[in-house]
Amino acid sequence: MRMLYTGFTLALVTVFFAVSAASAGLSLSAPAEFDLSSAMQFERYLATGSTEEIEKLLVRLDSVSLTNELKSSAKGGKAPLTLVVYGWMSCPDCEVVVPYVEAIKRLNPSVSTLYFGRTDESRDLMRKLVGVYRTPTVFAASADGTLLGAYYLEYPISVRERMEAAVGDDAKKAVIKEFRGDKYDLELQKELTELLENAWRAGRAGR
Repeated sequence: MRMLYTGFTLALVTVFFAVSAASAGLSLSAPAEFDLSSAMQFERYLATGSTEEIEKLLVRLDSVSLTNELKSSAKGGKAPLTLVVYGWMSCPDCEVVVPYVEAIKRLNPSVSTLYFGRTDESRDLMRKLVGVYRTPTVFAASADGTLLGAYYLEYPISVRERMEAAVGDDAKKAVIKEFRGDKYDLELQKELTELLENAWRAGRAGR
C-alpha cells in the first residue's frame, strides 16, 4: 500500500532568479522575482490527482530507465539543487516528464523538487519568466534561489520541430501521441541532461 502525505507546511520564500548563460536548450532573457510560497512537495502534488492518475504516474516512475548520461549528470553535483516543475496531474505530457524529474531526485540527495499546479498564480509566474504558459516546464534553481542555466519547456525541441513540420492537425496529434508513448524518451532525457549540466556548471561558477 502506498502512503501519501499531504500535510506539508511550506514557508514563504521569495527568491530572485538571476539568469546565467546556457549553452544548450532554452534560456531566460531577464531576471525576475519569484515566489515559491504556493509550491508543493511531490507527495502533495500527487494528492491533487485522481486515484487512477496517481497510480499511472507512480507506475511510470517505478519503470523509467535513465540513460547513462542522465544518471551521470544527476549524480554530478553536491550543492543543493531544486527542480521547479510547472504541471498538474491530469496533464498527459506531465505524466511523461515528471517521473524522470523524480528519478533524478532519487539518484542524488542534494536534489529536491517543488511543483506549481494549474492556478492563475502559476500561469502569471510562468508568463513573467518565459512569456508563455506551457506544462510541463522545468527550471533548476540553487539553494539561494538563483536560476541555473537552461529550462525545459513542454516537449523536447526535436518533438516541437516535428510538430511544426507536420501537415494537418492529425499529423500533429500523431507526434504528440508518440511522445506520450515514450517514443522520444531519449530526446527528453538528453534535454534534461543538458538542463542539469548547465545547472551544475552555473552553480560552480557562482561560488
